[in-house]
Amino acid sequence: NEGTNEEPVWVYASPYKNGRKTQGVLYTVNGFWDTYRTTWSAYSLFTENKDAEMLNGLVQHYIDSGWIPRWICPGGVDCMVGTSSDIIFADAYIKGIDFDYKHAWESMIENASAYSPNMGAGGRPKNNTTPFLGYVPNTTAQGYSSSMESYINDYGLYRMAEKMGLKDEAEYYLNRCLKYTDLFNDKLGFFMGKNERGVFSATAGYDPASWGGPKEDYTESVGWVNAFPAVFDGDGLAALYGGREALAEKLNKLFDDSPAAMRKVVYGLVHEADEFKEVKMGQYEHNNQPSHHLIYTYAFSSEPYKVQQYTREVLRHVYVGSELGQGYPGDEDNGEMSGWFIFNALGFYPYCLASGEYVIGSPLFDKVTVHLDNGNDLVITAHNNSKDNVFIQSMTVNGEAYDKLYLTHETLTKGAEIVFEMGDKPSSFGASEDARPSSLTSLGYTGIRRDLTDGASFEKEWTVDAKAEKDTVVYTNANKQKIFDGDLLTAEELDGDVVIVLAGSVPSKVDMITLSCDKRGDAPKSMKVEVSNDGENWRTVLEKDKIVYTFAKFVTPFALPVETRGNYLFCRLTLSGGQTLAEVEFIGTKGVKDQTDDPFTVDQKPTETPTPETQEPTGQPTPETQPTPDKPSENEPPEEAGVVKWLVPVILGGCALIAGVAAIAIIVAINAKKKKN
Repeated sequence: NEGTNEEPVWVYASPYKNGRKTQGVLYTVNGFWDTYRTTWSAYSLFTENKDAEMLNGLVQHYIDSGWIPRWICPGGVDCMVGTSSDIIFADAYIKGIDFDYKHAWESMIENASAYSPNMGAGGRPKNNTTPFLGYVPNTTAQGYSSSMESYINDYGLYRMAEKMGLKDEAEYYLNRCLKYTDLFNDKLGFFMGKNERGVFSATAGYDPASWGGPKEDYTESVGWVNAFPAVFDGDGLAALYGGREALAEKLNKLFDDSPAAMRKVVYGLVHEADEFKEVKMGQYEHNNQPSHHLIYTYAFSSEPYKVQQYTREVLRHVYVGSELGQGYPGDEDNGEMSGWFIFNALGFYPYCLASGEYVIGSPLFDKVTVHLDNGNDLVITAHNNSKDNVFIQSMTVNGEAYDKLYLTHETLTKGAEIVFEMGDKPSSFGASEDARPSSLTSLGYTGIRRDLTDGASFEKEWTVDAKAEKDTVVYTNANKQKIFDGDLLTAEELDGDVVIVLAGSVPSKVDMITLSCDKRGDAPKSMKVEVSNDGENWRTVLEKDKIVYTFAKFVTPFALPVETRGNYLFCRLTLSGGQTLAEVEFIGTKGVKDQTDDPFTVDQKPTETPTPETQEPTGQPTPETQPTPDKPSENEPPEEAGVVKWLVPVILGGCALIAGVAAIAIIVAINAKKKKN
């Protein structure tokens, strides 16, 4: 502080500028792959004022360096998978935390849709091809885990864009996050990676208990742990496995702790594997973060009461170690392991960040009072609670009967009195369909949209006499080997306007166009999209001028107005005012031969493709629209800004055993009396 207590002026030694004094506040030493699961949710609920300060301290990394690294210590470290600051920011924004969301949003879209030449600085691996391929290929180590974390983060971008009123981005990232289903090998019944040609990492002889999986797919885990990855789409997971009963059956196999099953648990490779064996709950790896959501997947199955059963079992025997760690089953990791305990001791858990919900578990204590930052109290009472009475029989919230399996963030932060009646046998509590937590899709949804140019035949420049005899044909005066090769690093030098016609003997329904730039200032500035069914009479459905590309080597989406979408034989894209172009996509679905829509019928309304509005999950609150963030005018980050505040106070024996801010704040706030039995 170079100022006074009354008027502080904070500075820090920038880890990005060789220690140069920089104005502002910087928070550092955080592994987002770990902490996004519980720690940051705890900050947002229990200490929202400090949360805002720390979030701004993370945004400072973007302001200072141009990226937010995946791991900060004190600057960027090329460690772990997932740009999980994305979902952290989205969750905070959805919950109404007051922080610098504009710069946060810029960092999020950069992570998601720009190419990073330096993974230590930030960004996603292979992001020159991943936005088009839909996943990180298994030729990159832990490509599957990188992909799954990206889907979770893209869900966060969808939710945040929706609340900000950015409809193009909301629809684009919604479609991207749903592609997690592409990595489900339905023949083997497990998720795994793929190579660039779409071949799964294993086709036979797959062992889901093998550490790391085939092709090093899994980060610090096994196939069983990765069998339930999409926390934002529980119903979608159930659909993949064949329904709610089948989902319960799959989960039951994971938790099988019979002697025969336990002999399959891996042991002796790395410390995470050694700790895994000691959990003694089948293939459930509570000692490490990838497992921490798994129990709550039961909420989408036919046996939701097992959420209560297994969370209490973890609280009963997993946090009781007597050696190094003092009760932690594995690395504490910046407060994440403590965060899991605290949430579950209270009786709920942030299963899906950015949903605004917490899934209900089973409260550990008879009574807990939490004093929130905003002055409200959260009082949780569990009647007839004991080590045997772990099942919820009934529940009230503020005196009213309550039968949902989730609580909203708004309910908790307003202050609430929650009363559980407990018993020793499962009840019908939360068994109805409308009691389940939010899910992005419903059972059986198949609405993912693809780039319609994939697999198309390419011809030279379109003429009215051209006859498209194949299902999909692309006519273009541009170099198809560059702008349709799915690689941001291969740009086409343009000579005048670019005209691309998507045609075919089968109609196409185009919902979005994406344009990817090489250099920000050199990409086309104007675009026009037209549709036709005869190739002679065209209707304009979208026009854009003064297009701004936020970053270099960056994907920008443009959604067609819903009322103009239909099945047409021809879709023409004209691009003007550019010198280079990296990629073009026509995202949509193929129609049915001989079934087209007339683009000139005024009162005709084409069949709508699901949009973020129509796919809003049941029970998930619709946020209020906020102002659109400002776009940076230059490719460099905004002005300098800085005090380094360490989130990690202690490191013991190489394992970070940190009682994070949330853990300390909550433990102090909790006035709990546990029954002697």
